[in-house]
Amino acid sequence: MLIASEHHSPESETALAAIQANNLPLLTIMNEAVTLYEKKSDLNSILVIQGALLIILMLSTVAVLVLIRRQVISPLSSFASTLAESSVTMRGLSSTVASAANTIADQASSQAAAVEESSASLTELTSMTQQNAEHTSNANAEMQNTKKITEHAYTTMQEMNRAMEDILAASQETQKIIKTIDEIAFQTNLLSLNAAVEAARAGEAGAGFAVVADEVRSLAQRSADSAKSTSQLIENIVKRIENGSSLVKKTTETFEEVAAGSGKVAVLLTEITHANNEQSIGISQISSGIHLIDEATQQNSAISEEAASSATEMHSESQKLNAIVSQLLQVVGGTQAIAPTTHDTKRLTF
Repeated sequence: MLIASEHHSPESETALAAIQANNLPLLTIMNEAVTLYEKKSDLNSILVIQGALLIILMLSTVAVLVLIRRQVISPLSSFASTLAESSVTMRGLSSTVASAANTIADQASSQAAAVEESSASLTELTSMTQQNAEHTSNANAEMQNTKKITEHAYTTMQEMNRAMEDILAASQETQKIIKTIDEIAFQTNLLSLNAAVEAARAGEAGAGFAVVADEVRSLAQRSADSAKSTSQLIENIVKRIENGSSLVKKTTETFEEVAAGSGKVAVLLTEITHANNEQSIGISQISSGIHLIDEATQQNSAISEEAASSATEMHSESQKLNAIVSQLLQVVGGTQAIAPTTHDTKRLTF
């Protein structure tokens, strides 16, 4: 009688086919023994037949066990051992990944803190740069005003210098006039002396004329003295005007240098203001970039923490899988459970 086949796995179907193939000769012998038993009913024949049947049954049982062990248990044990090794390897990898993920998460957190501090420092630097730019702009405006005032003072000093030169020229003309008056007084004095001499020669008839000549001579002398005093006074004024003109000229030159220096300072302040504005724009762009980096770092930190959590969970699941595989190995071959800390799994042999 053949064993009926049902829906089994390929390994089971192969094992059943092998069992059926090996049982055909045994069943044939059993049928022949039954036939012989029917023909011969003596006691010896019955004993022989029963012994033969018992031997055949034992051989069939042994054959079935060997086939089951060879076709089912051995592949299942090999598969369980391989699965155990994979479980241990996955557990080790998950532990390594979890450790690496935790390390990356810690580094990402530290990096995020450092980036946040850098962003705060850069923000403060941006504020200081903007404040310096405002102060430089105000200083530039004040320097522009100072430059205008200096230029106006320089123009005024030039006008004053020209006025002093005009006064000096007028004083020189006045000196010429005084000199002419002095010469006229000198000539008048000579004429009065000549008139006095002629009046003395005329005697009494020239007495009145002598008096007039004397008054004219006295007036000429007074005019000469006044002209001399006026000339000395004008000379002193001219000297003072010359000294004042020299001082005005030096002051004008100084104002000219101050105006030139103010212009250079104004140009430098303008360039500094422009540079500060560009620096402020550049720092603002850097601050925006660091803000984006900070956001990306925060996201990476969150992702790293999630990866660490997932790796830890995977490690836990691998431990559960390892326990299940250990139980399967115990069921199949009666082996002990796999140690949770080892990465080596012994393969069962049959």
